[in-house]
Amino acid sequence: MFSFITILLALPMSVSAATHTVGSGGETYATITLGIAAANDGDLVLVSDGTYTENINYGGKGITIRSVNGAATTTIDGNASGSVVTFSTGEGASAVLDGFTVTNGNGTSNNGGGIYCSGTSPTIQNCIVTDNSVTANGGGIYTDGSGATPTIDNCTITENTADVGGGIYVNTSIPVIERCEILKNTASGPSFDMGGGIAIINFTSAAITNCTIADNTAAGGGGIVATGSSDLWIENCTLSNNSASSFGGGIAVVSSLPSLVTVNAIFYGNSAPSGNSVYSSASTTINFNYSVISLSDVVTAGGTTQTANITSDPLFVDDTNTTILSRDYHLSLGSPCIDTGTGTGGGFTAPADDIDGDTRPITTLYDMGSDEAWWTYYTDADDDGYGDPSDSGTIVTTDPGANYSLNKTDCDDADDTINPGATETADDGIDQNCSGYDLVTFYIDADDDGYGVATTTTQRDDGTSPTGYVTNSTDCDDTDAVRNPGTIWYKDSDGDGYSDGTTQTLCFRPAGHKLTSELTALSGDCDDVNSTVNPAATEIAGDGIDQDCSGADLAAAGGGSSSGGCFIAEASYNDSSSGSAIDLVIKKVNMLINGR
Repeated sequence: MFSFITILLALPMSVSAATHTVGSGGETYATITLGIAAANDGDLVLVSDGTYTENINYGGKGITIRSVNGAATTTIDGNASGSVVTFSTGEGASAVLDGFTVTNGNGTSNNGGGIYCSGTSPTIQNCIVTDNSVTANGGGIYTDGSGATPTIDNCTITENTADVGGGIYVNTSIPVIERCEILKNTASGPSFDMGGGIAIINFTSAAITNCTIADNTAAGGGGIVATGSSDLWIENCTLSNNSASSFGGGIAVVSSLPSLVTVNAIFYGNSAPSGNSVYSSASTTINFNYSVISLSDVVTAGGTTQTANITSDPLFVDDTNTTILSRDYHLSLGSPCIDTGTGTGGGFTAPADDIDGDTRPITTLYDMGSDEAWWTYYTDADDDGYGDPSDSGTIVTTDPGANYSLNKTDCDDADDTINPGATETADDGIDQNCSGYDLVTFYIDADDDGYGVATTTTQRDDGTSPTGYVTNSTDCDDTDAVRNPGTIWYKDSDGDGYSDGTTQTLCFRPAGHKLTSELTALSGDCDDVNSTVNPAATEIAGDGIDQDCSGADLAAAGGGSSSGGCFIAEASYNDSSSGSAIDLVIKKVNMLINGR
């Protein structure tokens, strides 16, 4: 037994990674800093939605700090008290920042306002780095260190400011920058004003892939400024609407750089007094391959080579929106950049996806720029611009023509007058605009009797009914709830307050009729043309008239038998031949009948 236990103790023990929750709704820790302190290498610090006003430091730990629901709902606010996030203790790729908005940082020694990486190789992904500012380098992200290989993936870096590298600053490290939007950053400071979007300085190797670099500004290198001892590769990137007040609207190469290589890139709409798209003061060889580039926009002290380039407008979805951050640099249908790129060549292999993570290529051909354009079309049998919702769709890179639509929102694909863009016809029982309901007209019903009038109307197309309105306009008096088309009028022709039960249902009073409230009885009058005859009238005996509608006249007092039996009325008969004899017969018959 002893030896068995000894063997067990000698075996290596594995420790499973732990998850440390951060938030204000019952999570373990209230701050990210406390979560980091509790974590060990390999652990996950999981952060709930909210704004965390703090400056965090990984402290050399290989941990993942991840938001639960992404950057849109989870913010780290540096409170203008240094870099918001710091990697400075040898962190490697296992130190991961995933899914945060990083904002309001002012740097470490004026470097790295949002994220500061010194001699480290962290993984920064799915983040929004915005509104950070430093007076030196790297308004959004700062990286340095020989041999450091930080990865910046699928991030939006926008509206940051620095003297050099408004969005990103890279010095001597070997960065991987891919699938990023680098938008509206500014290089503006006390010294250089270089690299509005990215500054890559003294690097030994660098590639920027699947990025949109647009609307950045600087004195030199509105989009990118570069200098280094190795080639700079710009692969499947879009550089547009960047501006420089001096040189290199898109890219400025200063000092030494062996070569600048662009493949499947788009340079369009950039501006500068010298070199709208590219400026190089060095004897750098610039290789443009399968790119949108005009040599008239290139100023270089070195040479250029070109392979299969075009100069056409790339036809972005929206590159002129006055709200700059609402611009859309995806390719629109019919763009000349679709299917005109390359997959391989000259040491280049196209990335397997695009800036959005869509597969590249869609067909067998590759696109230029950061976007691999494609559309799903749906059958549109009635060709009204609205497709059949039952169609699963066909992926294409060119317009398939008639009877196809980019949407599948039709509710009747056999009738071109019925679709979401159609004008609804009220009260016809047909849902022309595919809202799910017919357009219904409602009429005001001020007296709330269920009957409206057409003086005030409203319409609804959502299946709801407005309060105080009905769907008819048949009321004759909308101030009187008693009088409406459903009112029952009882006949009382003689006006004695008693009806014979005959009714009419009308809005207006018919002649000789009354409301329920105006009658003593709704039925029972046996003579509705004589006001002296009704169930409450006093009966006059023996007049042959049933005044009280009991069904018989009241018998007169005397003159006939009151014994309740049958009798033959006595009478005189003046017949000279038989008068007294007839009277005698009548009396005898009565006595016989009545037992007397």
